[in-house]
Amino acid sequence: MGHGHYPILPIPVPESDEGLWGGEGVIKGYKESKPYTKKKVLPRHWIPHLWTPKLKTAILYSEILDKHMQLLVTERALRLIDAAFGLDYYLLNTPEIDIASKLGLRLKQQILISLAEQNYYTDDEERKEYIKQKYARFVIPLEEAEWVGLDLNEACRKQQDIEDNTQKQPLKYQFEQQLLKKLETGEAPEEEDVFKPQKSLFGEQLLGKFMNPIARRVRGG
Repeated sequence: MGHGHYPILPIPVPESDEGLWGGEGVIKGYKESKPYTKKKVLPRHWIPHLWTPKLKTAILYSEILDKHMQLLVTERALRLIDAAFGLDYYLLNTPEIDIASKLGLRLKQQILISLAEQNYYTDDEERKEYIKQKYARFVIPLEEAEWVGLDLNEACRKQQDIEDNTQKQPLKYQFEQQLLKKLETGEAPEEEDVFKPQKSLFGEQLLGKFMNPIARRVRGG
């Protein structure tokens, strides 16, 4: 009979969004109340325990943003950054679900937006061309880069803002604005604002075939 592989999943905590943990997290389990000894007669007791990763402060540098940042990281995160040859490569090559940090996703969003707008090293053309060629395969359109790293609520608010800004204005409001501008400048003649009664053709079209013969008889008589 085979045994299934059940990976130990870390518990998500808000503190992980404030640094780079490299996929580590809080693990819930049980441990013995005291170390095991052969002469121990009483039964062993298991008590719940939480294992937390060891955090430390590190100075990390982003080549694209040209900034040094002091972040809370784990040893695993530092190893992953070193294996990726820098913070920029680590964030760009790692999927969002594996970064598992709002801070890391915000940095990735800023890096992608900077690559899309090419607003890096504006005073050094040689350095700018070097960065452009080095990270060319990570460039995506600005419209896509702005969505990277957003959670569900932020994405919904952003979509709502887009729909509100692109919503067509009813024509009555456009005509109202045009009329107000004409009245302010004096271009609109006063005759346009005076009500002019018009002859209704509804009754004539509806009852004309019955009333017209009677009218002709009256005129002929």
